[in-house]
Amino acid sequence: MPPRFTHGDIKKVLRKLRFVSKSGSNLYKGIGHDRLPHTCKFDYHNDHAQLATGTAQKIAKSLGFKDQQELLDFINRSI
Repeated sequence: MPPRFTHGDIKKVLRKLRFVSKSGSNLYKGIGHDRLPHTCKFDYHNDHAQLATGTAQKIAKSLGFKDQQELLDFINRSI
């Protein structure tokens, strides 16, 4: 079973990796976990809303992680 993430988890990861968005935009830009430039489209709703596993997989890839497990390890280790 793949790990589950909330919108709050992803918001914390974006903040930790210093991704920024223009005011009112849901497109974030920054340097990903793999030290390469990335963009991530993330529609924030509230901290406790769960992400679908496919959405979490896409977000993990767009942040430079190889899979959801690596993202979960980053969250547990760094946040």
